[in-house]
Amino acid sequence: MIHEHAEANVHKNNGMVAILAGHKKLASGMHTKVTGTTGDLYLAVANGVMNARLETFPTSSGPLPGVLA
Repeated sequence: MIHEHAEANVHKNNGMVAILAGHKKLASGMHTKVTGTTGDLYLAVANGVMNARLETFPTSSGPLPGVLA
């Protein structure tokens, strides 16, 4: 789940909350604050969980660290 209303400006994607649940490949049992974009999160999940083999994702500079177990 991504809460996209962290900022009133529709073009900002900082300060968002993301909740990841439901897969054994995801890091679990923790609450953490990381810096990255939604694209970084999607890239990490797409490649690490779904084996999508994506090289890039819009607004991503690379997979978000700490998401995968």
